[in-house]
Amino acid sequence: MPNLTRRHALSLMTASAAIAGTGFAHPTAPLFEGPSLKELAAAKGLLFGTAVHTEHLNDWRYVNILQAECDVIVGENEQKMYAIEPEKDQWQFGRADDLAAFAQLNGMKLRGHTLLWNHNDYLPGWLKGYEFASASEAETVLREYITKVASHYSPQIYHWDVINERLDPKTGELRATPFTKALGPAVVDIAFDAAHRAAPDAKLTYNDFMTWEEGNEVHRKAVLNLLETMLKNDVP
Repeated sequence: MPNLTRRHALSLMTASAAIAGTGFAHPTAPLFEGPSLKELAAAKGLLFGTAVHTEHLNDWRYVNILQAECDVIVGENEQKMYAIEPEKDQWQFGRADDLAAFAQLNGMKLRGHTLLWNHNDYLPGWLKGYEFASASEAETVLREYITKVASHYSPQIYHWDVINERLDPKTGELRATPFTKALGPAVVDIAFDAAHRAAPDAKLTYNDFMTWEEGNEVHRKAVLNLLETMLKNDVP
């Protein structure tokens, strides 16, 4: 086996071909010597990890790098609403459960992403264009989903991204989805409250993608305003 540089090894994690199935590959010895990335991170009080597609867990090279370098993993898509409830009341936890089992088997922490992706393009098909009859119905659906998913992985998932990309990056306004149309800004408080009740020991996060670079001013200001409002509202 060739000696790989860390850059090569990390590239292999990204470029590794998908192999179908749910079994876990058998790892071999580490591919390189010296302290691992997770060890270097731990020395600074940090965790090092990566997003994972479960289909890659059949690739022993990929698994070997995960085990050697990472102490936390998160599902690339496996924990998203369109993967877990693709049709109303048809729950498919299989791939997310495989990821959870892999993390547990390897002594890794498991992060959750995401309980609500507030983007109409990434909601399950049955929700796209759906019009709730009332705010009460929308709240019930949202709470029931978050409660079922968050409690399913509690306490293993120690950190949840509760809401992903709530805001339109160009306008800074509330992005329109069936939930926000029915609930307005209250969707944030409801989602975080439901997550806290279902996973009381988990750290809860709002996730977004803006940077400090030029061109992100509107998006950044809107996110900072959102976080300030959440703090004022004592959102957990």
